[in-house]
Amino acid sequence: MTRELSDWLDGYLEYVEMTEPSDLYKKWVGVSVIASCLQRKCYMLWDEHIYPNMYIILVGKTAARKSTAMRPGGELIRKMRVPLAAESTTREALIRAIGESIQQMIDPVTNLPIFHSSITLFHSELAVFMGSDRVDKQMLLDLTHLYDCPDPWKYDTKHEGTDDIQCVWFNLLGAITPEMVKRCFPREAIGGGLTGRMIFVYASGKGRTIGDPTLYHKRQAELKEPLIADLEYISMLSGEFKPTDEYKRIYVDWYENMHDGKDKEREDTPFKGERDLEGYVGRRPTHVKKLSIMMSASRGDDKILTADDFFRAYNLLKETEEVMPYSFKAFGKVEPQELMALVMDTVARAGRIMFSQLVAKYQNMCMARDMFEIVRSMNASKFTTMQPVGGDDWVIRVLSKEERQNLLSNSDIGLASPELEEGGPKVS
Repeated sequence: MTRELSDWLDGYLEYVEMTEPSDLYKKWVGVSVIASCLQRKCYMLWDEHIYPNMYIILVGKTAARKSTAMRPGGELIRKMRVPLAAESTTREALIRAIGESIQQMIDPVTNLPIFHSSITLFHSELAVFMGSDRVDKQMLLDLTHLYDCPDPWKYDTKHEGTDDIQCVWFNLLGAITPEMVKRCFPREAIGGGLTGRMIFVYASGKGRTIGDPTLYHKRQAELKEPLIADLEYISMLSGEFKPTDEYKRIYVDWYENMHDGKDKEREDTPFKGERDLEGYVGRRPTHVKKLSIMMSASRGDDKILTADDFFRAYNLLKETEEVMPYSFKAFGKVEPQELMALVMDTVARAGRIMFSQLVAKYQNMCMARDMFEIVRSMNASKFTTMQPVGGDDWVIRVLSKEERQNLLSNSDIGLASPELEEGGPKVS
């Protein structure tokens, strides 16, 4: 098979280059389009089957061009006759759509026919699907189970019985505002099973301003047919995507240093102390492998996972992670006691942290002066100590059990926090 483009994702980004959404939105829409064509018929073997489905959530305020980013990807998918779930649907209708999406393929290894139920949901108003008026906990649970592509998927029916669907595969691309993230995902769900499986792609606004988009229609028209032609090739791929020895070496080296590796300079664990993203961090290796499959399919038909595929996947995740926490900023202010508990939990997990980092992390929950008072309280209770760093910042360190006991047994030490009484971080 001969492709018309050297790389499908690069071609897609050129196709949508002169549109207003952020580049990050465009990249992830392209990834989801590729995934929707690969379906369950493609996989990677690791400790288990890794399938190329992802839950990608574009997060941004109204007019951030989320729907605009999704539109060209949706048009291409419809050209591929990919099974799509209806945008406005009930749980029962979604289950029915999954069951009706059954397709047949020939196993490239055994040459025998096999069946799979693969479906994609493209929804520019994800809150409608999730049920913004009330949290549909059963829907949250269903989506959690569907992500792992169980065979069979057993589900509860309306009349308290159970049923199942064989070889399911569910892919999701949705758009939502930070305010609706708060309404659709209860606080206790953030950081848990479902949201840990999601890629929250945040943008603060438009990526660029295009006054006259018709100036670029000719180039877009030239690219559209090659994109469709190469998607046809991608949709014909099936079977195992095999990693090269170099891919395995790089992945294993990265994985072993990701969580508290021995080489602290190379440790790569994002969101330390970020309770909202703990589930995501735990599933980050799976996200990398899924993305690697998409990157391989984007560049060719060899079904080989190379070092370049790993780095493209990893770098896209890193770029996305830089702004991912802003997706949860609408959770807003909390009660003082809860905020105190959150800050103590963050500090305890980090071991040591800069005062400026705490202010930045909780900027949507409190002012700097409020954080200053929380730190005073932690110091007064001998939970932490502070030392100045530079001219206007402080490092906060959790005291060891022995240090705490020594301080508490010293009768000359009162409840005040001496280092803060002499002047603390600049607050306003």
